[in-house]
Amino acid sequence: MTERRVAGANFTIADTAAVPKGKKKLKTESQTVLAANPARVEAVICNNGESAVYIALGEPAVANEGIRLNKEGGTYVCTGYSGIITGITASGEIEVCFSDV
Repeated sequence: MTERRVAGANFTIADTAAVPKGKKKLKTESQTVLAANPARVEAVICNNGESAVYIALGEPAVANEGIRLNKEGGTYVCTGYSGIITGITASGEIEVCFSDV
């Protein structure tokens, strides 16, 4: 277990080996990147692709709108949000990596 402090509050999280993490290929239709997780403290999403990815919190993602993850490493860290996170590409298929702490 690991002690962490965010926004003045202490909490304990499981070892990183137990943290849900993985990859997801996004396409030109909105898809779920991370399902809602009431226990989530932080989510990290990183774009591995060669073009931008757009993500949305709590609603379907729309190309060229919302939170943009730039190509080849654009990253979004979301703290304090436990709802669904969706993603979309403007064209083609792009892989994103994620961790859900």
